[in-house]
Amino acid sequence: MKFSKLNKTNQLINTLKSMNIDEKDFLDSGCTATVFLKNNQAVKVCRKTIRYFSNYNGNAIAFKNHINTMGDIFLPVKDILYEDSQFFIYTQDICKPLNKKDIDKKITIEFLHLFKAMIKKNCIVSGLSPGNLCHYQGKLLIYDYHGLHILKNWKSSRIPRNLVKYMTLVFCPQKYHDHKVIMANFDKKAIKQLTHLPETFIALLNAMLDDKKSPDYIIAYIDQCIQQVDH
Repeated sequence: MKFSKLNKTNQLINTLKSMNIDEKDFLDSGCTATVFLKNNQAVKVCRKTIRYFSNYNGNAIAFKNHINTMGDIFLPVKDILYEDSQFFIYTQDICKPLNKKDIDKKITIEFLHLFKAMIKKNCIVSGLSPGNLCHYQGKLLIYDYHGLHILKNWKSSRIPRNLVKYMTLVFCPQKYHDHKVIMANFDKKAIKQLTHLPETFIALLNAMLDDKKSPDYIIAYIDQCIQQVDH
């Protein structure tokens, strides 16, 4: 969502101007949000079309309260500055996103614990690439959670692909590109080609192919993977 498109809503623009935010403060933009840096915080202008609002009822305040009940998973929402029927503006503390070069055994274990925590809360964020996570006050957290949704199945999500990214970077980084291509489709054929990854992780992927498996069943496999990475 480019800065120029925000001009369609006068009140929203006036809110940004009241904070002395203009294009010089622009940091980044994606499909659903535009991000500015101001007064040592991130200011996010977000569309109401994010996946979150198609899964959970409520307004921006409800979004903040929900996210902030899961402080062990998500970087907190600080303040809601504006809301209308199409947009809302909120702030976060500044954090440094992970780079795939940062991924090691310690971070992968932290990531698997985050994954477990979300399953226990019956929610998931599909976009879990390293660039959507950060270290904040000594904890690995997800700072981009606009895609948060109720956990319904694995096969149609990007979760298996992202899990493979972390495990590949730890166990066989030279296969990163190959595995990325293989995981374009998540099925038994793809899993069989991941021959350089530990058997415990392959077992987790096979379990995730079956949407009838209980959360506890999946968590048991995640625990085995944590032990394998920590070995």
